[in-house]
Amino acid sequence: MKIIAKRPFISSRRGVGNVPEGRILDIDDDYAGSLIKAGLAEKYADSPALRASAGSSFFLTPNKESQENGPSLQAARVSQPPIARKSKPGGRKTKTAAS
Repeated sequence: MKIIAKRPFISSRRGVGNVPEGRILDIDDDYAGSLIKAGLAEKYADSPALRASAGSSFFLTPNKESQENGPSLQAARVSQPPIARKSKPGGRKTKTAAS
């Protein structure tokens, strides 16, 4: 049975040894079943993974009509947060409105 390692493990079986994640192994069914049951591997299918068709896309392209309607909006300016400054020696502490 062909299996694929879900995570790295060390096998004491002769010919297997250190197995990194993602390695495909072709081993006997009993041992493969025990590795699957332990959560170290899963059954490997020879069929190719499903892929999206070439015509479909997750990204939308703007059409001419939306480009001709007018200029795009300007980004809003972000003000800088106030910077805490160290007070002068002997300086007074000021009270905030929340205190």
